[in-house]
Amino acid sequence: MGWHARIKNDKVKGIVSYEPTAFVFPNDEPPPTLIPTAVDRVVDICKPVMVSPAEFDRLTKIPIQIVYGDNIATTPSPIFGVELWRVTMPLVQKFADAVNRRGGNVTILRLPDVGVRGNTHFPFADLNNVEVADLMSKYLQEKGLDKRKQ
Repeated sequence: MGWHARIKNDKVKGIVSYEPTAFVFPNDEPPPTLIPTAVDRVVDICKPVMVSPAEFDRLTKIPIQIVYGDNIATTPSPIFGVELWRVTMPLVQKFADAVNRRGGNVTILRLPDVGVRGNTHFPFADLNNVEVADLMSKYLQEKGLDKRKQ
């Protein structure tokens, strides 16, 4: 969990997270209740982890990009994997909003929004993995975290 790594270590200078389902929130600003789901395992996985405001604020000091592929359902499903992503999507936005309200820099990249389509939920295992990796490299460069000469 990149969130916890940064909370515990100032050497983490940025996070690019691919399709996370669990998020931390400050205990002085808990997120609204998860969207309803009939799949108990999804509730367990997506349950927010509460941390102190000081711990949470450590996430506001670094750039964070969160990346999601496509084929994410918008209606309830009894299928675990489908329902997991449906419940996660509003939660990731709440996490990004919470960090950004405190002065942070979280962006959510939905691959279809930038013309990258056909991804499963393992973007680096897909046939377009170089295109996905190039997006990460571009982000790291824009944030001053990739010092390689291009």
